[in-house]
Amino acid sequence: MLRTVGGPPLHGRRLEIADAAIAILAEHGSRGLTHRAVDRHLEIAEGSTSSYYRTRDALLMAAVVRVVDLSADLAAGLRPPAPGETADVIAAMIERSTASRSRAVHIARYELFNEAARRPAIAHAFLELRHRHLEHAERLLADTGCPDPAARAPALSVLINGLILERIVNGRRFMSRDDVRREIGHFLAD
Repeated sequence: MLRTVGGPPLHGRRLEIADAAIAILAEHGSRGLTHRAVDRHLEIAEGSTSSYYRTRDALLMAAVVRVVDLSADLAAGLRPPAPGETADVIAAMIERSTASRSRAVHIARYELFNEAARRPAIAHAFLELRHRHLEHAERLLADTGCPDPAARAPALSVLINGLILERIVNGRRFMSRDDVRREIGHFLAD
């Protein structure tokens, strides 16, 4: 059972709705996310989604909770790198993050970031994900022997997120996996 931010746990139908919301956000953007769109996506009776999440804000928050959990799972699955392999490990994680289902989760996450700019509750819910990403970045930097991993972690987190966004928007046209590895390597060498 997944934890939740200010609401019931995500399991059963609530989890299905949150996953459907992510799929809709990824395919149609924030404006496409409605109760009716979720009902259609899940092929359930019209009005069913609103019996679980009364408002659009509640539906958005369910998507945020699920995105936070799925994004954190991706980062948590990062294996500790052997000496000299940190850039390779991060490049592989970026590759996984921009493939198949993970790609949809990240597209939905960026859609929700836009919502967070106008909805403080969503911005607050994303603080947990930021904290988790910073912990992973700090751990990766510590593994490289960085003298102050806590101070450099925010910049590494931003670089990783920027590279994920670049790969989602432009695919491999402008940035191959080798290019990603090289950019991470430059950062780690500084």
